[in-house]
Amino acid sequence: MMNKDIAIVGVSFSIAGIQNLQEYYEAITAETPKIKGIPEIRKEDVEARFGPQTIGNAGYLDRIDVFDERYFGITKGEAMRMDPEQRLMLEHSVKALYNAGYTRKEVANNRTGFFHTYYYSSYRYFFDDFSNVSLTSHMSGMIGTKVANHLGLKGPVVGYDTTCSSSLVALYYACQSLHIEDCEYAFVGGVNLGVAHAQKVAAAIYSNSEKCLPFDEKADGTVPGEGVICLLLKTLDKAKKDNDTIYGVIKGGAINHGGERIQNITAPSPLAQKEVLLRAWEKSNISVEDIGFIEAHGTGTELGDPIEFEGIQLAFKEKNKKTTCGISSAKGQVGHLDAMSGLAGIVRSLVSLNYQIKPKQQGFQKLNPHIRTELPNVYVQDNTEAWETDKKRMLGVSSFGLTGTNVHMILQEYTTAQQHENSNDKSIHFARLSAKSEALIQATKKHLITYIENNQAVNLHDFSYSLNKLYDAEDAVTASLIFRNNEALLEALKQQTVHIRKDKTLKSVIVLVPGIYDWNAHERTRLLQEYPEIWAEIEKTIPVETFAAKEDFIKNVLIQYGILKSFMQQKDFAAQVLFGGQGKILQQLLSYTSQTEKENYLKTITANSSKDFKATSFINYLNNLQQLSETIFYVVGDQGEMLQAFQSKSKEQHFHKFYMGKNVSGYIEMQQHLFNHGFAVKIPVTKQQFLQNLGLPVFLSKRHWVENVTLDVPDYKTPTNPISSEKNTREFTETEIIQHIKTIWQHTLRIENIGEEDSFFDIGGSSLLGLDVMMDIENVFGIRMEYQDIFQQDTIQKLAEFIAQKLHSEASVVTTTEVAQQQPAIDKEEKYKAAIQEVETLTLATKTFQTIFLTGATGFLGVYLLKELLENTTASIICLVRTSEEMTATERCFKGYESYFGKNALSEAHKNRIEVVAGDVTIAGLGIEPANNALFQSIDIVYHTAAAVNHYGKKERSDLINFHGTKHVFEWAKAHHIPNFNHISSVAVSGSYIENVAEINYNETDLDLGQQFGSYIYSSSKFKAEKYLHEQQNDAMTINVLRLGNLGGDSVRGNFQRNIENNIVYLLFKSLYNSGIYPENYERNIEISPVDQIAKAIYVISTHANNALQTFHLYKFENLTLQNITAAFQHHNITVHPVAQAIFEERIATVISETDANKIPFFGIAQQREQNMDAYTHYHIQTQKTAAFLARIGFSFEPDAMYYSKIIAHCIRMNFFKPEEQLHLNTVSST
Repeated sequence: MMNKDIAIVGVSFSIAGIQNLQEYYEAITAETPKIKGIPEIRKEDVEARFGPQTIGNAGYLDRIDVFDERYFGITKGEAMRMDPEQRLMLEHSVKALYNAGYTRKEVANNRTGFFHTYYYSSYRYFFDDFSNVSLTSHMSGMIGTKVANHLGLKGPVVGYDTTCSSSLVALYYACQSLHIEDCEYAFVGGVNLGVAHAQKVAAAIYSNSEKCLPFDEKADGTVPGEGVICLLLKTLDKAKKDNDTIYGVIKGGAINHGGERIQNITAPSPLAQKEVLLRAWEKSNISVEDIGFIEAHGTGTELGDPIEFEGIQLAFKEKNKKTTCGISSAKGQVGHLDAMSGLAGIVRSLVSLNYQIKPKQQGFQKLNPHIRTELPNVYVQDNTEAWETDKKRMLGVSSFGLTGTNVHMILQEYTTAQQHENSNDKSIHFARLSAKSEALIQATKKHLITYIENNQAVNLHDFSYSLNKLYDAEDAVTASLIFRNNEALLEALKQQTVHIRKDKTLKSVIVLVPGIYDWNAHERTRLLQEYPEIWAEIEKTIPVETFAAKEDFIKNVLIQYGILKSFMQQKDFAAQVLFGGQGKILQQLLSYTSQTEKENYLKTITANSSKDFKATSFINYLNNLQQLSETIFYVVGDQGEMLQAFQSKSKEQHFHKFYMGKNVSGYIEMQQHLFNHGFAVKIPVTKQQFLQNLGLPVFLSKRHWVENVTLDVPDYKTPTNPISSEKNTREFTETEIIQHIKTIWQHTLRIENIGEEDSFFDIGGSSLLGLDVMMDIENVFGIRMEYQDIFQQDTIQKLAEFIAQKLHSEASVVTTTEVAQQQPAIDKEEKYKAAIQEVETLTLATKTFQTIFLTGATGFLGVYLLKELLENTTASIICLVRTSEEMTATERCFKGYESYFGKNALSEAHKNRIEVVAGDVTIAGLGIEPANNALFQSIDIVYHTAAAVNHYGKKERSDLINFHGTKHVFEWAKAHHIPNFNHISSVAVSGSYIENVAEINYNETDLDLGQQFGSYIYSSSKFKAEKYLHEQQNDAMTINVLRLGNLGGDSVRGNFQRNIENNIVYLLFKSLYNSGIYPENYERNIEISPVDQIAKAIYVISTHANNALQTFHLYKFENLTLQNITAAFQHHNITVHPVAQAIFEERIATVISETDANKIPFFGIAQQREQNMDAYTHYHIQTQKTAAFLARIGFSFEPDAMYYSKIIAHCIRMNFFKPEEQLHLNTVSST
């Protein structure tokens, strides 16, 4: 038995052109047929591809070619390539979420699952080519991944395929997941489309008459239907607690299979169908007498309908049901939605429950003669009738799969005794809107104008509450509305004013309270009526009955007190409040915590109470205010010397300011101003009924179809200039290079107008489309490109210069043997030997530290280093942390620590030792407020771990953080006379290659060997940082440069950084898991070190005095081999097989052909690209000097035979390995 009732709180669908429950109700009552010919625009698309077709009637959707790619952050090229099923599911998942009154934040911050059906789309056959986006664009299982990715879902995402019963199976298991608390929210959905009709389908189950007539004597088969459906579910208890509007309640359900009872493999079993009904009633803990209607599977087939009717009668007969029960099926009106037919029945059932009707069986005239009616109380619903009952309405929904899987679910109406008041036209309302673009927000306003015009009786409390629940200040464009009635609301919606914030420049708030407002009795009454939150704060201060007896001045003090308390409770900022003159009365009142203290204080003040105001001090404060351009002043008070001083100063210096008016709307206008400037405003509302018929969000959908774009460029086929070991001898002019690039971009991005300075990623490019571009460029110009080059050379001009340089450098290699000046190898190695010997003679005094300065404390290494310092020192630790719009610097630091080590991992004693300072390494002076300077007088040591570790991307950003950031931290440390500086670097500073050097040792004593970095931005920026530190070394500061290798999970449990999906080593593990095989001759070794041991080594090295500048190569001195990895997999019962190279390549090719993709990213296993040997150097990273130093100080890395097994265990815990992504290459046959 399901112990928890499940509430359906969000619904979004489009079924045969029906868009919402109201439309469905109207279609049922009007008996509007939805099975008709294919819409003309869709027929044109099919015939443009496949030629003239005979296309049958069905329950079609009007358009499947439109989509708002910008809303979902998808490029135009990818949107065009995506199956329309994926696009529709994205849109309706968001609509279902909004329909429930929630946004991405709610579901992303909870365990939310998505249970979906698989789909079978023929959209791929509209394409002649298969690009790199094909794999994700045409993969059925990707429908759940794309929804989960957009909404940030972290619960189970599971697909089901039991043919016709798939969607009800998904619903059943979504309920189970909520029941066992795998989820707090669960989406259930799917899509069924007939994208292409190359020929009219002829099969036994399809109707020759092109009419679907369930249970009727003229039934000769079913008719296809199309639709997309998405529901949002919660447990009923939680939905009630959260005051959700509830469409219906799922009492329970059951699932079974026909087993050996089916007459043949596709024939249904009446006994199995009977049993699934009985089991559903039992598990739902209901009486069969309460079932008043059944939404039948009812396909209109000669075989299926009689069997289903028999199964229902058998179940009722066994329970001796006395009450009557009508049955009908949605398929007679909208067609058979195949895998989605079960959820289509659920949607129709919600119409039945919410409009209290028993819907007619569309097209029914006379009972199928094969149906035997043994029970008079079971009948086909031959007319739509009001469902009269003195109990809660309850019904069943059946769905039976062609494969034999049967599901039956029980639904009950939800009723509430809550009475909802009408809108008070005298009330003032504030509603907010936000969107990613001005066009979208204007479209939303236009949509809401139509809504208000069509819903004149809408409760405006509900309307403002609903918008405020859905929209906040996070998006780039905002609009806000203040209104008292429908006319004022329509006027506000028609205003074109919006607020566009490319960057949130106003970050801090200062509230000035110069005095007390002189409200009269009428104004006080209106204020307390309009803003119940103000009255709520007053009630916490004095008893209600006491307020009325107070003199006017005290009442005004209390109202202004309530305004300040409410305003200061906004979550998005911490306001600094300054008081002057009589405003100091409020300062004193706010300082008391108990009601008695407040009451006693109020007895001591009068309207004549005066408070001194030091105007000179206030003006000095304004003159010395830092970051004035980022500060906004809110003035709450309309009299007093402080106000005069501020207004006088404002005449000579520009301030961002807002004066709260004395009028009744002043307070809400202040909130509006706050919202318009990018702060998330907390808006208390007492009337909280969410409007589920708003039809939000609005999409700016455009056509995305393969035949849509005809480019105004010549027909283009990529010229072939294959890359080979021979040098490319073709010469290209600059104009030719630019034209080739432009044409490639036009065809890849499907846009015509491209400027030479346009960024590939700003005009619709993506990483996958970049791969297509890269391969075309390699073929045209005969050069080698690296994946990261696409990110670095992101404009046509940059890419043209890059290609020209490549062509020139490759040509020059043929004609010259000139090489960069390099240090003779023998001198270099002799120097290294001497350095190793020198370690033995070093005097290594131990250091202790009183105050430590740490950057990067929220990063993976930084968190573990912070833990090491807390556990092994008694020092105070100052952590430099950036703030974010969501959290303060302290919150980021502490929450980041707890995300790795568990809640409450930081003891109070440890928290007391940490001083978090807001700052940013990319700013000279680190952006630290001068008020913090006193903290920095006694710092002994700096650990600089902050870094941008992306190997690919924007060079400017990498340099800003890794190079300039290091300069800023070092200059700051030098200015504060800090004696010890530890810089975390990387062995990647060795570079990509050294011209004409095939192999070389890279020692700790080496830095600049003439190495080249190509487009490896991380390596290049770290190299520049090291060069800078070498230039700065002096006797006043000891500098340690600690070059790290690949960081792995910790040695305790294998825990790894949160962005595991971006780590190349872990992606190798995933590739092995997904493929299940690897080539037996694969010899690549990978170095990986436990992060906690590296952190310990950094600390231990830093506590020993050494020369002015020492460099260390710091990682475990052993390599990770495929044998290590496969053994670790085996420990977890995961088998990865070695196979011959030829077999490996054949199986990869098989998968590629089956998935319509020409490249699968096996991260170095399947794609060991041939190296251009003229630009390749094999490095041997030496560690002997570091090993000697560690031996001198008594440190060694702890051996752990189970380390790699712990890594795999962490990947399993984090659901990094997904069974549904496995390619099962070990099972692909080879002939």
